[in-house]
Amino acid sequence: NAPQGFLLRPEHLAGLADPFGGGTNDIFTPANLQAFMEDGTTPGYQPAEDNDVWVPNVLAGNSVTVYVVSDMPAARTDTTALVNNDLSVVSLVAQVAVGTTAINGETAGTGLAADAIIDDDNGNPSPGGTFQVTSGTTTVNAGTGGSDIVDTVAMETVFADPAGAGGTTTGARNGEHADASTYTMVVASLTVAKTSRAIYDDINTGENVAGANPKAIPGSVVRYTVTIDNAAGAGDATLTTISDAPPLAVDTQFGSGDATNTALPAAGTNNVRIVDGASTTTYCTADGSAADGCTYDGTTLDVDLGVAAGTATLAAGQTLTIEFDVILP
Repeated sequence: NAPQGFLLRPEHLAGLADPFGGGTNDIFTPANLQAFMEDGTTPGYQPAEDNDVWVPNVLAGNSVTVYVVSDMPAARTDTTALVNNDLSVVSLVAQVAVGTTAINGETAGTGLAADAIIDDDNGNPSPGGTFQVTSGTTTVNAGTGGSDIVDTVAMETVFADPAGAGGTTTGARNGEHADASTYTMVVASLTVAKTSRAIYDDINTGENVAGANPKAIPGSVVRYTVTIDNAAGAGDATLTTISDAPPLAVDTQFGSGDATNTALPAAGTNNVRIVDGASTTTYCTADGSAADGCTYDGTTLDVDLGVAAGTATLAAGQTLTIEFDVILP
């Protein structure tokens, strides 16, 4: 082929089945669909670099990469909550157009409406349509036709494209071609559970002593454990703050549960233990200061996990636990 330009149009194919045979239909609607050509400066989509909204020139035997870019919604099309692996089916349509290299008497293309070729020299029509330019804020209508008269001087235009897969353009030899792909949602899937158990009392001398069987009796220490699981195969979760209102005052130490309920890691300084998904243990102090990520006002315990745990990310398949003690009166 001679050097060739293309106009671009991304389309949302609402309700269509997964083109890859996954058995799931389109269920959410992306917003602000746009198409941009890779400019070659930095591999991968770069908003500051890849901002050509049409393909100005493709040399014979060459190819270009085009990105379909959009904003993800907060919910499904029917307003229900998005879940992991939800799909949106999107197609990219390319309309043949005059390229930026003028050959055989052509005028170099500019990406405007007059540059689209809507029928070839055998009279095969193209459906044309509306195409995006200028980052999706301006549209143009394809509108320049060829001639069915044999011309031995000017270049002859012959459509030879196969039928497209997906999109509104599916016919063969019409100057447009389309193919469909999907956006697949990766959503965190969190489960939170809270349990309690007695770890020490003065009579039974703690659970770590042979034969010990601590009870939740006056003067005993009860440990609360809050567990956060992110399901395998889900997206990474960004955790913020978790709050709890324990029924009794938080203990001033985090005890070992042994015969003397020794404070861990140091008496009176740390009374919340956090074990993250990588089995890294950190401690923080439930006092009136949030410097280490924990605060306690006598009623509510707040733990800023980004500070107290050292990370706010809980990867798929990982678990984070938060433990604190109370003393029964």
